[in-house]
Amino acid sequence: MLVPAPSIPLNLKQKLTSAAARFLQNYDDMTLREIRDMLKRHDFRMPVLGRFAFHKNGALKEIKISSNLKGKKPKSNEFAATVTFASSPWHATNELWAPCLNWIVEEEAKTPNYAGLLNPSRVSEDELTVLTRKLPKHSRKLNLGADYASGLMLRILAEREEKIRANESAHERIERTARPLPKKIMDNLEVERAAALRWAETQKAAGHLLGLNSGYQFLAEDDQIILRFRTVCYENDAK
Repeated sequence: MLVPAPSIPLNLKQKLTSAAARFLQNYDDMTLREIRDMLKRHDFRMPVLGRFAFHKNGALKEIKISSNLKGKKPKSNEFAATVTFASSPWHATNELWAPCLNWIVEEEAKTPNYAGLLNPSRVSEDELTVLTRKLPKHSRKLNLGADYASGLMLRILAEREEKIRANESAHERIERTARPLPKKIMDNLEVERAAALRWAETQKAAGHLLGLNSGYQFLAEDDQIILRFRTVCYENDAK
């Protein structure tokens, strides 16, 4: 795989559910008429901002959800979303999941060491075009997994690489292509690839389907397997 898996906190869904429950409790005493008056300009959905707080070691501490009826622009540690009002915390969590995941991927894509992962020594012009055209854009679908997060990360970096190539000179490209790739990241990707292929062989030997995501059929089979492996690992670890 060309890029690492985004670091999705294992307690993300738990923290989202707790935040959604606290937020919805604030409106328990409102009448139906009051709710209609409040949300009639918003298609009867509540605009919200989600705010992240992290421990010093980088682990997710909590998420706070607040109303955003005035349409404020999210700050650097916030994401914007909408939730169905008077729904359950479980339903609200599903609605918040995709915007939250998008924010996490966007932030991690800013990691300096990721900047050269798609340079011309690894990705040709034609391959780059395929990535920017076929990989998923930001989605708000429910139940998105780690494979989606990886695909979005790859698209963001591919679009960034496309802009760099469009504005660099031939000399700049030669210099950039000659720069060494981050060894630790490359080593980790190779270890992950070997583990994913072993997992796939074990699944096949047991007569199980791999459950590859059909949305990534344009990628090499190994990469499709790695994306599925990332989803399986995250779901198992987050239990």
